[in-house]
Amino acid sequence: MIRVTNKSDNFSFDKVKKSYVRYERSSDSFVFCQTTFDHPYDIRQGAILDDSIIPQNIQDKARAISGTWPSYVEIDNKIMEIE
Repeated sequence: MIRVTNKSDNFSFDKVKKSYVRYERSSDSFVFCQTTFDHPYDIRQGAILDDSIIPQNIQDKARAISGTWPSYVEIDNKIMEIE
């Protein structure tokens, strides 16, 4: 469902503060990142291989703001608690 491309050494789901998705026009796909409570940097990033895990309203919003800054849309952390 996802492919993790980068993960901090001390990553754990209980450290995730927020999760975001972004639509990539060039590849017609979604990517994600997750930030921590301690610091606002990404502790996990990757590609979403199955769009069906993303609610349709989040997909629509991410597509609508693609190419703008910031282009990330917040998504429920529970949805992204997958490996």
